[in-house]
Amino acid sequence: AFELVMAVVGAPIILNNIFFQFNEHTLLPSSFAELEKLYNFLKKNDKVVIEIAGHTDSIGTDIYNAALSEARASSVVAYLEEKGIEQRRMTAKGYGEAQPVVSNSTEKGQAINRRVAFTVISKGEIVNQSQMPDTAKIVIDTSKQGGLIKVPRLGGNNKPIVEETPSFEVPVLGGNSGGNSGGNSGGNSGGNANGNTSVDIKTPTDNQVKGEDKVEMIGEVIADHSINKGFNGTIAISHNDKMLYKSGLGFSDLVNTKPNTLNTKYYIGSQTEQFITVLILKAIKKNQLTLTLPIENYIKNLPKTIGDKVTVNQLLSHTSGICNTDFSSVAALELCFLPNKTQNYSKANYIVLGKVLENIYNDNIADIIEKEVLKPLNLYDTKVLKPLFKDVNIAAGYRKDSGRIEQVATQTKPNEMAANGLISTVEDLIKFQKALKNISFLSNDLQILMETQNYGNNTFNGKIQNVVLDDKVLQLLVSETIENGHKVLVVRTLSSNTVIAITSNIETTNLESIYRDILKKIYL
Repeated sequence: AFELVMAVVGAPIILNNIFFQFNEHTLLPSSFAELEKLYNFLKKNDKVVIEIAGHTDSIGTDIYNAALSEARASSVVAYLEEKGIEQRRMTAKGYGEAQPVVSNSTEKGQAINRRVAFTVISKGEIVNQSQMPDTAKIVIDTSKQGGLIKVPRLGGNNKPIVEETPSFEVPVLGGNSGGNSGGNSGGNSGGNANGNTSVDIKTPTDNQVKGEDKVEMIGEVIADHSINKGFNGTIAISHNDKMLYKSGLGFSDLVNTKPNTLNTKYYIGSQTEQFITVLILKAIKKNQLTLTLPIENYIKNLPKTIGDKVTVNQLLSHTSGICNTDFSSVAALELCFLPNKTQNYSKANYIVLGKVLENIYNDNIADIIEKEVLKPLNLYDTKVLKPLFKDVNIAAGYRKDSGRIEQVATQTKPNEMAANGLISTVEDLIKFQKALKNISFLSNDLQILMETQNYGNNTFNGKIQNVVLDDKVLQLLVSETIENGHKVLVVRTLSSNTVIAITSNIETTNLESIYRDILKKIYL
């Protein structure tokens, strides 16, 4: 039982039992019990709005620590959203090393500064209940470190102190709190993970994939979806850097009964944006770009309302306010809402980013993609849709409507190349996902940025989802697109080395049930 005290709006409250993989933002199972209490509290206090804040020690670069802390805060938000808490009630914020509570001069101080906290930023109903986070109001129990440490109250530019201060009940920390969040970039292993919390949920381990039996079961699941449920397309599955399964099923051309093969190419639509994002992040790493500078620094002839307000980061996250569906030049761009006020998908954002890259490289976007991404990664079956491009291996696209299958007319626009101008195969899509976790292609800090939530559960590499499989929880990056009658789905686990790529040339096909059935065979 907890002893309850009153807390005020605007006071940060430390979550002492939140743990991550070292140098990563993947939540460890030992965090789930604490997060379950926070979930129960938010569920019962259904009007409370909170900020989840991530903090690091001072080891590592500013950009890395800021990215890591925000990614960790976002992982907590993603967990709670998956449990049913509305995203609009939560904000993830990474403060990096900017708000230490003690000096970083010792390992003990660094461990204290690595933390996740939440702050109530608007009032909610008062609910008397004991399933609250095992935390204290404004203080951390640091009995192992020698006393109580006051947590600074946010204010000024950091916000979010509000003038009204209604209160609700939170518990005083009892007993040993366990460790703090795992270490960040400096090679410091960080908090002690031997707290008093226990949890029955298990995360999958690599040795759960047991050879040929698993492969055979996966094949049976996919065959069932093909024969009994009408799946038509290609599938490739990689686990622990080994290809477990790859095959084409059904027909790429239903009229001429041309079979789907591993060479069959599919329009990947807005997944092209991941390739553009990689190029942008690499340019930032080379100091050719800055995320937060207005784009007038990189493109001429923009309307003033856009050039001096919209940033590269807002274009990347679709929060720029630009929502043109068609435009002849950048001078014709318009804002539909103020930058950073909300998120609204518009291919115009990445068309503009393509222009930014062309100015930096002094080259056209098609050649930039080929030279900087496709050739270095040996993505021989991934092609840019240049004018007059033809490939006999592109699947025809279809959709199913009221039991009838109809062919979808193909439409491509060369000026939209940076937004949706690639075709690819399932094997190349898996190669690309693996490259995003390869430090020789994408440095560790850029990998963090790719997977950091920028709005809701969205990242530059897909949407973060938690999938429950019996007693196991898998955290996934999921990206699904529809283009020219093709549906393309790429799933990558964050906690283990599994990548699934599925393409279908019937755009109305449900691919989620397929990847979930595959994951069950791998991990159960």
